[in-house]
Order: sequence, then C-alpha cells, then structure tokens
Amino acid sequence: MNKLLLITFFILSAAGINAQDIYETYRAEWLKKSYGYLPELHVSKRLPLQIVQIVTDPEAYQQVRAEKVAEPESWINTPISANKGQVVDFGEHLTGHVQFLIESNIPAHAPVQIKIKFAEVPAEMDADFNNYEGSLSKAWLQEEIVTLHTLPDTVILPNRYAFRYIQFEVLASAGDMDFFVSNIECRAVSSAGEDKMSSYDSTGDRFRQITKVSLNTLRECMQTVFEDGPKRDRRIWIGDLKLQALANYYSFQNNDLVKRGLYLYAATAAENGLVYGTLFEEPSPHPQKHFPIDYCLLYNTVLTDYYEATKDKEVLEDLWVVAKYQVLNVLPQISEAGIFNPAPGWWNFIDWNDQLDKQVAVHGTVIYALEKTWELATLLNRQNELPGLPGVIASMKKAANEKYFNNDKKLFASGALGQISTASQVWMILSGAVSPKDGRNLFGRLKSERNVVQPVSPYLYHYVAEAMITCGMYKEAKELIGGYWGGMVDKGADTFWEVYDPGNDFLSPYGSFMMNSYCHAWSCTPVYFLRKYRNELFAEGD
Repeated sequence: MNKLLLITFFILSAAGINAQDIYETYRAEWLKKSYGYLPELHVSKRLPLQIVQIVTDPEAYQQVRAEKVAEPESWINTPISANKGQVVDFGEHLTGHVQFLIESNIPAHAPVQIKIKFAEVPAEMDADFNNYEGSLSKAWLQEEIVTLHTLPDTVILPNRYAFRYIQFEVLASAGDMDFFVSNIECRAVSSAGEDKMSSYDSTGDRFRQITKVSLNTLRECMQTVFEDGPKRDRRIWIGDLKLQALANYYSFQNNDLVKRGLYLYAATAAENGLVYGTLFEEPSPHPQKHFPIDYCLLYNTVLTDYYEATKDKEVLEDLWVVAKYQVLNVLPQISEAGIFNPAPGWWNFIDWNDQLDKQVAVHGTVIYALEKTWELATLLNRQNELPGLPGVIASMKKAANEKYFNNDKKLFASGALGQISTASQVWMILSGAVSPKDGRNLFGRLKSERNVVQPVSPYLYHYVAEAMITCGMYKEAKELIGGYWGGMVDKGADTFWEVYDPGNDFLSPYGSFMMNSYCHAWSCTPVYFLRKYRNELFAEGD
C-alpha cells in the first residue's frame, strides 16, 4: 500500500478506532434486534431404539462398535446391576433433555447413587472418563451422578446432552436392593424446522446418505444460535457460523438465526471495532476475548453470503460499520509491498493440523475477505468510506505471486522453510490471486508433490471443495465429498465429526479423542454443495 493510501486510511480510522468505544451508540439496538430473532425451539420426544454392547472390532471406527443385544423393553424387568456393560442406543444423534423412571425391587430403605454416562460414538462410551488427560476441561465429558432417597422416582437430569448412547451404573446402594430403569426418553430440541429444499437432493444413494447426515449435523447445531458443537463448545464461532449459514440457505432457511448471530457479534465486538472469534449467550451475550483474524474478517463474508441468499439489504445497512472496521483494523498490518503481517495478539485458525505453516493461507484469507467487503461497499454505495481498497487488494495479489510462489515447484510455498500445503493453494485460489485455469494447475501439481501438508478438519476440506468448484473442477469436488464425508458415513457417522483424518481415527486437537465433538457445525456443508451445484456435480449421472 502506498503512503498516500496509508495516510488516508489512518485519517478515516482515527476518529473511530482510537475512540473509547466506536460502537457505543449502536450496541443496545443491535442487542435488541438479536433478541428479536431469538428462535422457538422445536421439541420432539425420542425413545430408545435398542440395547447394545460395545465390542472390540479392529476393523471398526476407533476399533469398537455397538452390537445389538436386546430390544429396549428388556430393561424393564432387568436390574441395572445385571445390565452392566449394556447401553441404551437411541439409533440417532440427539440434542436434548433426558428423563427416566427408576424403581427398586423392595421398599427403599437406603439411598441409591447412580452414574449416567452419555456418548456420541461407541468409543466414547467404551472409554473410561477417569483416564482423561486432555487439554480441555474434563467437565465437558458428559456424565452425571445422581443420588436418590425416595423410590420410585422420575429423574429429570439437569443439563442438555448431545448423544446417541446412554449407560446406567449403580455406584452405591444397600446390598439387598435391586434397581430398575424404564420410561427412558429424550426431549430433543432444535430450532431448525422443516427442510425446505429436499427437492434439490442429489441423485444416488451414497450422496443422499451424505446429505442426510449433513442435515442431521446442521439440525443438531441449530439451537438458539448456530452452535459449533452441541456437546462441546456449545457456543457460536464465526468460522462455523459462515458454513452453517451456507448450508442453512439450501435446507432449513431459518435465516433469522443467521441475523441473530450477526447482530450478537456486532453487539459484543471489541471497543476498537474488531469482532471476537466466539461468544456465549448466557447469562448474557458476551465474547471470549481473542482475535482469530481469519474469523474476524470472515464476518464480512457472512454478510455478503447472507445478502446473496436473501437480498435483505437492511441487515447490511445496519452492520456495514462493523464490516468497515474489520478492514480498518487490518489495513495498518498490510505493508507497502502488500504483505500481511498480523498484529501482536492476533492469531489465526485455518485448520487443526499443527504442522501447517499458515502464512500464505492467512494472506489469501485476508484478500478474500477484502474482496467481499468491497462488494458490500459497492452494493451500499459506500466506496468512499474505504478509498483505494481495490488497490490494496491488487497489491496483495501481486505480492502473493512474487513472494510466495515457488517457481521450481510451480506451487505456493509458505514460511521460511517453503512448506507446500493444500491450504496455501486453496486460499490463493479463493482469493483470486490466481485464475481458475492456474488453480486447476495447482491442484494437478499437488498430486505429484511429495510431503504435502494435508487438511485434517472438515472445515478446511470445505474450502478445498469450494476452491475446486471455483476452478470448474466439479468431478474432483464430487469425488472429494463422496470420499471424505462419505468416508465418515462408511465408518458409521450419523452426524459429521469435528476432526476426521482417514488415516488416524484417534486424532484429536485436545490430546484425547474423548473430547472431540462428533457432531460439529463446520462439517455440515455437503448439503450446500450437493444442492447448490447439483446440476454441475451430477452432469454425468451418479
């Protein structure tokens, strides 16, 4: 960026960014609007499908599987002690509130203490939570201990759970008493509503199943906000919101939930204008105070996606100031040569692969978001508020090709060691730093390149598929969806997982697979691709 442009941007930003709180006059109205879009939660009663045992199977996902042993009615006359090792299977992933009836074989003369364990996948049920040594709080693991003094009793458990499997275990009781559990039910909750675009479903059984699991994943994560995971973290993240919103436009079309998220982020943004990466609803909306800069900038792209889907200009008018200040905070971090150097305290996500050098991918993400912001400015006739932004974008694209392109390998290389990764190529394509034709060449060269750092999360694989489609590589995008997300289906997924590496079933960013989310928002986007690009993806049939 030249010095004249820098001076212009500093003048524009000084009155706001250096002020005590640039959004002070907006926050109350934004928060009020967010509550106006608070959705109704739809409640449905779900009953157990079968009784299973968790058995070792080296060929199964995470080396265990659930094996049916009885119908759920068999529990009514069987003491819990005799059911040890047996598990109630609801046959599908549920998010909701659980209750059950517990009785004793004789009049109770002592209390009983029972442990109730919940799991999304069989290996989680098979694991001993006492052995957890991961990096996140053990309190996320879903387990309850209840003590009952009067029987029979209908027990309504205190929390909302995300699960498919439940196990009951007696921890303490009088030796002459047996206990029986019956009437187990879940009041499942979601704000998703009806799938309004089922007629757009792709052809072929495999892709119909992928679509079904994709919809299940999105539905479970649609609560009073777009949660990233109903088990963990149970909050809204911008990166997940972007992908959930895309899937929502091609399914449930609960667009008020998108607006709620956008207004909540605006109302809880930092005083310097940057939105935080994630926020909580309770006890009142508040952020977790950190700046994943790729997520902060992607906020602007959620706005452009929202307008493309709805043509609702009012939201854009309301929140343009937020989009503008994401840019104004970032511009001083772009050098005169067009290189992005993030400010101290900013971090970035891109993917869970801890071997990934993110320099090129983040550079591409910034360009991508600035392009989308200029679209907003043009749509709202606010170009004068970000003068010269197209020149900044052009300088960043030029810098990307001059600084990061390895002329020997004909691929973009990141960091001091010149790392070659899928992420770097993908974000150069999505940023427009290369043409679709050159993007196809990048993908072609990746196939023959050794030691390429690959994605490990469905989040980054979404952008791989999007980059392929940007390049007109519909066959390859379809193969990716069928192979990667279809691979989870093949391994028994009824909702898509937070992390999936086909070569490592136990991969976890948290030091333990027990902590992984097995219903995770950023994994839900196959329905978006399969419906939006149905004709292109299936031009040659199934």
